[in-house]
Amino acid sequence: MSTVYILGAGATKAVAPRAPLMNNFLPLAFESLANDPRIQKVSEFVSDFYLGSPLPSDAQSMQAILPRLEDVLSQLDLCVVQNRPLSANYPLQKVQKLREDLVYLIARLLKDTLEQLERDWHITRGLVHSLTEEDVIISLNYDIIVDNALAQEFGPQRVNYGMDVRLLYHEYPNSYYEPTRAHQGELPRDLYKLHGSLNWLYCPNCQALDVTLAEKGTLLVFNEKRPATCQICQSPYQALIITPTLLKDYANGLLLQVWRNAEERITRADRVVFIGYSLADADVEIKCMIKRATYNGWRQRGRRPTVTVVDREGAGTEAEERYRRLFGEIEYLPIGFTRYVRERIGGT
Repeated sequence: MSTVYILGAGATKAVAPRAPLMNNFLPLAFESLANDPRIQKVSEFVSDFYLGSPLPSDAQSMQAILPRLEDVLSQLDLCVVQNRPLSANYPLQKVQKLREDLVYLIARLLKDTLEQLERDWHITRGLVHSLTEEDVIISLNYDIIVDNALAQEFGPQRVNYGMDVRLLYHEYPNSYYEPTRAHQGELPRDLYKLHGSLNWLYCPNCQALDVTLAEKGTLLVFNEKRPATCQICQSPYQALIITPTLLKDYANGLLLQVWRNAEERITRADRVVFIGYSLADADVEIKCMIKRATYNGWRQRGRRPTVTVVDREGAGTEAEERYRRLFGEIEYLPIGFTRYVRERIGGT
């Protein structure tokens, strides 16, 4: 029986309690990274454009008044799509730079809040240990907790991202190799990251993806003094991160390959298990893809996959209602990721 596990931010939060959620990214970044020049530029923009006054000094006070991260990104993305300035104070070039700084903010805050906590991943390891060759994990998160668990359990060469990976860096830029299948006869374990990843380095010239093992290599892209460059053509790498905006762009060819593979696996699945995912209204593309895949699976095989939703303990009924409206009959488990792995899978 094949199972597709779809992991949202709650799956990361369960094993890394300090990890930020989308509704507190900006307050946490503005408080804990206030001395970072790139984040200072973002905070100055938010203060000017949204508040018209200086920011409070603490995250709790900021939480009550700051706009959502997705609203700020959507405002900037609309300018880029329409090729127009935000105002005389914010010409298009400045808007594009602010957007880059917001991607840096996401990567930097995740790195800082997850650096120590990723060493204690026994719950994620329990899920990974239970995987069969027919199972797949689809992650909507940028962090590399699952990546590291899979690499430790099965070896880095057996982690399949659903697209071709050119180079694996043990340590950028000095130690890398091509991920040829060293484990003959052993099938890979599949991890499809629909929103990109903090360990992906994309070369736009080669149109190739390289991966930094156990390292959040995306931050190397933002080193303004010495940005990371492709070891093949020497072009600057780019981050491959789909930001939480209402104007998401999935046009990258490699990422489209990941989405196609994810949809195919959901179509063939016997079970779909959502863990820590709220089914947010802004995730239109994801909801449509998953629904299309489950419907096509029913039409092709004559039966629908069972849908299980693992929500945090004590969660209300709002998320449950959204899932029932989309999928009909579901198994709703407000027991949290940790209890699910221990009680339903048998992990430690």
